[in-house]
Amino acid sequence: MAAAYHQIMSDLYRVGARTIQLNRQGLGSQQGRSITELGTQVSREAVRDLPADLCVQWHVTHGTCYSA
Repeated sequence: MAAAYHQIMSDLYRVGARTIQLNRQGLGSQQGRSITELGTQVSREAVRDLPADLCVQWHVTHGTCYSA
């Protein structure tokens, strides 16, 4: 998954993007802790070796917003 994120961000950078915001749903429960830790690991791996002038923002939600 990290490699896919990395590739997408690299592709967006090549076409001119300098700021990328990705949304990730986090879980607030104790069960979600391992999922959150995995998400953090994936996030760190995904941004490794990206250009220094690329700003990547991760917006983590608690999963409490629903749309109809």
